[in-house]
Amino acid sequence: MKRILILTLLWAPIMLQAQTTEAPPQEPGKSIHEMEAEAHDPGPVFQAWEKALSQIKNYECTLVSEVWKDDKKEYKVYEYHYVHPDFVKMKVLKGDSKGGEAYYDPESGKVRARKTGLFSVIRLTLDPDNKKVTSIRGHKITETSFFYYYKKWKDYTTYANVYRDTLDNGHVLLVAEGLKPEENYGAVRATLEFNPETWLPLKLEEYDANGKLIHRVVYQDIRINTGEKPEDLRF
Repeated sequence: MKRILILTLLWAPIMLQAQTTEAPPQEPGKSIHEMEAEAHDPGPVFQAWEKALSQIKNYECTLVSEVWKDDKKEYKVYEYHYVHPDFVKMKVLKGDSKGGEAYYDPESGKVRARKTGLFSVIRLTLDPDNKKVTSIRGHKITETSFFYYYKKWKDYTTYANVYRDTLDNGHVLLVAEGLKPEENYGAVRATLEFNPETWLPLKLEEYDANGKLIHRVVYQDIRINTGEKPEDLRF
């Protein structure tokens, strides 16, 4: 009897502690579900991204593009120039069509293109969707800038599941699921990585319905407001 009494006295404080342990603290008036939803809310990313874009007059960078279609892969490294509003010049530094250049003039809506070497004197004036100046999937020069992707991803929020996540390196990731493949060159899912110090995109990846990576763009050595003007891009 004494032994039972002693055991009861020993276990009583432990049982009492277990019964009175409180749940993890949470913000007053908010459920855990609401707090998790806020943690993945893409709204703050779009606000920071828009603010960063509002301060850009022009930018230059190295743009690495990889596109997959069927059994083909297209790889190009570009010297990239953008002047607001939407003047773009791209020169191929590595990969297919090395040395080739393309310039988009938003005033005319046309692309000027030329090859390297002896053929550089031949300059073509083309529509942006001409296969001579698009990727193997059809991506256009007009669909390459930070400003274009801002509008594109804002449109995603009107019909797709868009949320944010945080990577181990501290970078922020926007994720879009349920995209319309007919409007996105076969992509149904996309991710866009940001450096939270600049809130400019660093890497875009797009996937098809089978989960296969079909498009990747990496922005490197980004330099903003270098003073370039539209006339500096023309050739």
